[in-house]
Amino acid sequence: MSVRLIEGALEKPGPAAAWMRLDVPMVEGETNTPLLQAVQAADFASGVGQIVDMREWTFINPEISLYFFRPPEGEWILIRSRTRAGANGAGLTMATLSDRKGAFAEVLQAMTFERREAQAQAS
Repeated sequence: MSVRLIEGALEKPGPAAAWMRLDVPMVEGETNTPLLQAVQAADFASGVGQIVDMREWTFINPEISLYFFRPPEGEWILIRSRTRAGANGAGLTMATLSDRKGAFAEVLQAMTFERREAQAQAS
């Protein structure tokens, strides 16, 4: 995976944006299509726009939905992502997927957060 961060910082909580491309074939001998590139980028939405310190918290996305306006084009996918969470450990990641022609899809990921045990006990 190639990642070119253009906004925010992957190691710091907050919204961020990055161009992404899967560098190797998902299936040996097959070409990665623009749709496959988009779907794999969508799966990274919560990591790109994370809002917690990943050394102290763990999170999963038990559900993801993609809404396409048009078919994606090209190998590189731009993902602009942000996450919001409540005090009870539930959250939502929202992202826009774009190619060189502009936005083509929206991503919604349900999120569940939990403090890491080792960090919680050390505090």
